[in-house]
Amino acid sequence: MHTVNSRVVRTLVTPLAVILLAGTALAGVPAGLDYSFRVIARTKTTAAQPDAIGVPNNSQLSANFAIDDRGNAIVRYSGLLGGDGVVRYSAADGSVITLDTTTDGDLTGEVDARNGVFSIRDVNGVIRTYALDGTALNSFNLGGSAGTSGAVNGVRLSDNGRVAYRAQAGADVKLILDEIQPPASRTQFTYLTAAAPVTFIYSPTVNGDGQLAVRVDATNGGIPSFGQIRRYNAPPASGFVTTINLANNVSFNSISQLLDLNDQGQVAFYARPTGSSALNLYRTAPDGVTRTLIANPSVQPLTTSEFAFFPPSISETGLVAFRARDFNGQAIYLGNGIDLFKLIGNGSTISTNIGSLDIAASSVFTGGVRINSVDQVLFIARLSDGSDALIIASPAASRCTPADISFDDGSPLPPVGQPGGVNNGVTEGDYNLFFAQFFDAGSATDIANDDGSPLPPFGPLTTNNGVTEGDYNLFFSIFFDGCPS
Repeated sequence: MHTVNSRVVRTLVTPLAVILLAGTALAGVPAGLDYSFRVIARTKTTAAQPDAIGVPNNSQLSANFAIDDRGNAIVRYSGLLGGDGVVRYSAADGSVITLDTTTDGDLTGEVDARNGVFSIRDVNGVIRTYALDGTALNSFNLGGSAGTSGAVNGVRLSDNGRVAYRAQAGADVKLILDEIQPPASRTQFTYLTAAAPVTFIYSPTVNGDGQLAVRVDATNGGIPSFGQIRRYNAPPASGFVTTINLANNVSFNSISQLLDLNDQGQVAFYARPTGSSALNLYRTAPDGVTRTLIANPSVQPLTTSEFAFFPPSISETGLVAFRARDFNGQAIYLGNGIDLFKLIGNGSTISTNIGSLDIAASSVFTGGVRINSVDQVLFIARLSDGSDALIIASPAASRCTPADISFDDGSPLPPVGQPGGVNNGVTEGDYNLFFAQFFDAGSATDIANDDGSPLPPFGPLTTNNGVTEGDYNLFFSIFFDGCPS
């Protein structure tokens, strides 16, 4: 078993450095990659397991989940005794509410999150969007000017509540960007209709501007069918950049349909080099041409068994999160083209907002992985007691003492708050935040065990029943000392 914040050994196996234990940052790994973990939902399916968090008892988490750039998250669940639902997590106040409940089996489609808006596709192909507080916003029904008739998939949100997706439209298959403007004006932009030379369209992904990336199959002269990855321009512009074209390609002989696109226009995708039996992970530059190798399992302690089934996810910083297997089993890695960082894997032990948790020894993850623009990572992990947890991993802010709980402006440090602020140690911001939250038992003020001894990483976890007198006593015993010199 490996433990977060333990001393580790880094092994160089190629130009990429691989960290073999979970959640620990060393010099040379991508900047800021020291992560903290927050459980936002947890299942309970046996009497021995703790009570469920965020979802009903006797339910299971779906492989469909998403996180937006503000740290808000959404996940579907299925009741083992009937009844499905969708729940959302608000990063601003830590609340979890149910956005939608239905009869068993109705919510089988993708969910997504962007800028405090959530999308849900139901079994009938209707896409619904919601505000952060659960207010229903729009319903994108079948039809419209594009004439969609069914088989809606690959649903992803763009800015301003727009949704992109692949859909059947009569005898055609189309890629569409759909927008509804109050009170009821609907505009559908068609990126592509499957017609010669395109023979097949896979599920797309879209960024905030409306650029869309997709794998298609096409014909070219005597070549009956070959793969392409295309990045389409944002409407109202048309046309596309061919990122990868397998026709007469001497570098690659296979590409996956699993890919992701960030707001910089960078595409993360899997492709198999000519002469290799393994899929590699790449990232294109915004020009759509220049490529960076992120992970090469042929020469690193990774295998490709996870590459073939789960898409990568790319942040605005170009950091790519992906599922993989290494010598210890299943894992989630992050790569920037220089280093690899192992976030979590089989047998990891992580410190979270609900205490120390042991990750299961096998069959660890459900679904893929999602990363947002500030490099927060969302995933579902099986715990050692058999329950499943939806977890947000946030780049941890450096804290000099337990009293260092906020950025200089008084906003909480991760994992309670969002990363990206300025923190110059113990300041008036920490004082203000403590008084603003302590009497309401705000999680940012939970810095001590019940006896007043500091919580990890400043001391061992003993007995902690949340915000108590111990937190008050510890804060004011050290606040005026500032940061150690």
